[in-house]
Amino acid sequence: MNNSPYKARIERNTSRRSGNIEKLELVLWKGVERAEAILQTQDDVVALKAIHSLATIAGSYLRAVEVGELEARLREVEESVLSNSNQK
Repeated sequence: MNNSPYKARIERNTSRRSGNIEKLELVLWKGVERAEAILQTQDDVVALKAIHSLATIAGSYLRAVEVGELEARLREVEESVLSNSNQK
């Protein structure tokens, strides 16, 4: 059992993750590109569905980017705190 809440959280998160934010961003971006291609169709119903899909995917993509940036910042802070606590 780990007494440090920071180390415990890091261990817990790394042990349960099967994917990562970078992979998710890539998949979502491919979805954005595909929806953009579908927008070129002459069928209005299909184009409207593509617009709806694009709006949904774009929101998910932006959220994934934000989460990825926040995770990186949090990791830096935690590592800094851990290194400072180990120096004492």
